[in-house]
Order: sequence, then structure tokens, then C-alpha cells
Amino acid sequence: MSKDFKAVIRADCERAAEWLKVFGTLEVCLESPLPVLANLPGFDESQMVYMLDLKQITPEERTRMVESICRRFPPLLADEVEQMLDEQGVPILASDCWVVVENPQRWF
Repeated sequence: MSKDFKAVIRADCERAAEWLKVFGTLEVCLESPLPVLANLPGFDESQMVYMLDLKQITPEERTRMVESICRRFPPLLADEVEQMLDEQGVPILASDCWVVVENPQRWF
């Protein structure tokens, strides 16, 4: 994918502190600037989400993300979370962020 699609997590959203712990920033790369519908734990209805570009994160960030997910959703184990990340990806609530497209002439 590209580093041209980024989500900027709103500082006032519920998950902002966790994003900061995991990534050290509120800006992360996305697979696409287009949201998709997803069924997420803790929500009764499908939510619009963007997907984190896992190819753009460091091994250390991935480890912190796995640890964060394990803390948030016990009794998940790190091995299970690793497999889920590879199979399902990491959704970012559209309502928690805004999207930046750098170099739009390349994409639109």
C-alpha cells in the first residue's frame, strides 16, 4: 500500500491515549482512504472503519499493539491476536479520526 493515506486520530476520542501508547503519535498509515463497514466487538451495529496499514508499522509497534489488544480483550492471548491481525487487520473507527491523502494527484 502507500504512506499517502493517513488517519489522524482525534485527540478527544476515547482511544486516543491508547493510540499514543502504541504508536507514539496520533497519525497512522491506512490501507485505503475509503472506509468500509465492519462488525466490531462492543458495538450492536456495523461501524464505518478505516483499516490500519500493517505493512507500515514497526515490529515494536506491532508488539505494543498486540499487548494493548490483549489487555483490552481478555482472555485473548498474544498468539491469537497475532493471527487475528494477519487475518482481519486493524480497524480504526471512522468517527475517531479524519483522513489525509498526501499526493492526491497520484490517486484521484
